[in-house]
Amino acid sequence: MEAEKVVEKHAVWYAVYTNSRAEKRAGELLLQEGIENYVPIVKVLRQWSDRKKWVEVPLVPGYIFVKTSERKRSKVLAITGVVGFVKFNDTIPEIPDEQIETLKILVESKAELRFSNSNIKKGDRVEILKGPFMGAIGEVISEKGKSVFQLVMTTLGFCFQMDVQREDLNVIRDT
Repeated sequence: MEAEKVVEKHAVWYAVYTNSRAEKRAGELLLQEGIENYVPIVKVLRQWSDRKKWVEVPLVPGYIFVKTSERKRSKVLAITGVVGFVKFNDTIPEIPDEQIETLKILVESKAELRFSNSNIKKGDRVEILKGPFMGAIGEVISEKGKSVFQLVMTTLGFCFQMDVQREDLNVIRDT
């Protein structure tokens, strides 16, 4: 989703967090406000108990890329579904235009892309993004190798443990 380019001095790309599964809608609302943004969308084959179906999903769950000026950041934060700007060491990093353009080329190529969140660690609250447990929320209790995590989900006082692939998890951030 990309708005018509609004000429604005000092507009740069930033990454923002969104609420879970709010990327597309937040992108639409940003467009309505005249804020250029990019939500990389890919098609993936999802398996249900009775069928398989190709669905469009965000490549980077929980993120939108916005192009705006520093003085208009508050306008971005006022959008429903936007949680905040991604920060590193209390700084909001700018994303070079070339990186966004490269991401667009990769997405438009229709190549099979998978997002990997290497920041998942023991103790993180996560949501399962696909498979028979899609939508379940749990806590990472251990990492078994580089790509499989064991989760504990507590519901009604019960504990369940399962192995889930890293790419099937999304870290839940406190808002």
